[in-house]
Amino acid sequence: MSQRPFKILSIEHVGVAIENMESISSIFSDILGLKFCGSNEVTDQQVITDIYQVDNSKLEFLKATSKDSPIARFIDKKGS
Repeated sequence: MSQRPFKILSIEHVGVAIENMESISSIFSDILGLKFCGSNEVTDQQVITDIYQVDNSKLEFLKATSKDSPIARFIDKKGS
């Protein structure tokens, strides 16, 4: 008999690294009807975030503001 080691009760948010923020707005707010919660620049991480509400969770899209930022390096390594 197999046992589950843990149970996920909820997800607070999911972060998605992207290169182009403009296309995200039209897809998630206009087409899918998700509530746009706001945009925020996190200068120490060199990133701009756009957040959309999905029931009790959020989708957070992260766009690099510098080619040396952690998000830019992630996209260079893994793709967007």
